[in-house]
Amino acid sequence: MIAFSDDANAETLLAEFRSASMKGFSFLSLNGFDAMFRTSGLFLVLFSLLILCSASRSVANSPPSPIFMVGDGGLLQPILVQTAIRTYAIQQHASRISENNSVIPQDRIGMQFNRLADVHMGNVLHGVGPGQFSVQRYKNLQEYRLTIERSFHANQCSWEIIAPIYRTSDNHIIGIDEILRGPDRSVELGEFTVGLKSLLWYSHNTAWSAGLRIEAPTTRDIRIGTAANSPQTLIEKEAWYFTPWIGGQWNSSSDWYVTSFLSARLNSEHLDQYRSTAGGQYSLIDQPEYLFLDSAVGKNLVTTDTCLGTTNIASSFELHYATALDSTEPSNAVNNSASGTVFGRTDYLNLTAAISVGLGNRLLTSTGFAVPLRKSLHTQTSFETDRTYDWAFFFQLNVLQR
Repeated sequence: MIAFSDDANAETLLAEFRSASMKGFSFLSLNGFDAMFRTSGLFLVLFSLLILCSASRSVANSPPSPIFMVGDGGLLQPILVQTAIRTYAIQQHASRISENNSVIPQDRIGMQFNRLADVHMGNVLHGVGPGQFSVQRYKNLQEYRLTIERSFHANQCSWEIIAPIYRTSDNHIIGIDEILRGPDRSVELGEFTVGLKSLLWYSHNTAWSAGLRIEAPTTRDIRIGTAANSPQTLIEKEAWYFTPWIGGQWNSSSDWYVTSFLSARLNSEHLDQYRSTAGGQYSLIDQPEYLFLDSAVGKNLVTTDTCLGTTNIASSFELHYATALDSTEPSNAVNNSASGTVFGRTDYLNLTAAISVGLGNRLLTSTGFAVPLRKSLHTQTSFETDRTYDWAFFFQLNVLQR
């Protein structure tokens, strides 16, 4: 998504627009409320049915041992904000289903660290006239997530909360010094996430489950301008995100295992963008919705029956595919936002290699590396449209209650 910045007061425009349009915050608008109500209401009905049926849909006393997928990071399409001499790529993160997660409901506390290398943060123009040239700005980003998961209904279901903090692109570029410095990083709070998970069916070596995650709009709005109270570009991040999913795992008798997730990330509404000009401009930017397919195959290399020391070592390879279901076009043409022209309907395909080590019967650590397998360049802006980083490193620690 691309927004353009000018030199008037977006806050004044915001107040005028709200009083004139009677729409208020788009979260309270009819379309946004209906979308959220329909999604959450449908899930509550389905989830209630799953709870009633899950206990009888089994052919074993307990499901197989959980397999945790490592994932490939939470970066999605950035929001591009373009000024006269700067292009800011405001990075967007998500709490993906495939990140440090298992099909089996658990009682655990999980901690996660992701290092995403060489993320394209934006471009800076240098020089004037025919000699003008653009310099691409790259930074290493970090993702931190704390997960608490608790089981209920005889361990057939679980709820979870996820608190993400990111060292990522700065959402507030305020003041001449920051504008001149160009794209940079800051510590940002991500979307606070809650989720539900329920077993559908299981045997001694196979399990199927389904669930839903909801991400709340707890991250900061995007503001770019010379003063905090009069940003030239204001993009309000009021959308809620819903991710229904289904997953399965299979453990063979020869220590091989396979686990997969299929999920879709939907949003309740558009982003509100206010562009300050002499007359003032307002636009609703539709966000892309995503489909994810994540699969892992691995093997238990070492398994012991002791309760102390190293109890398990496993290696795995994971393939992660994500596609934007639609292009990020603006819902009206009030401003000259060229949303979707750079990234369009992106397709990400990443490969992760990981090692997991069990320590005693309560600690599980996982370490992994990921590399993108696709590459597509938008020549005018030099943005890689089908990859979000050059490579990534992951470390995860889960404290299990058994």
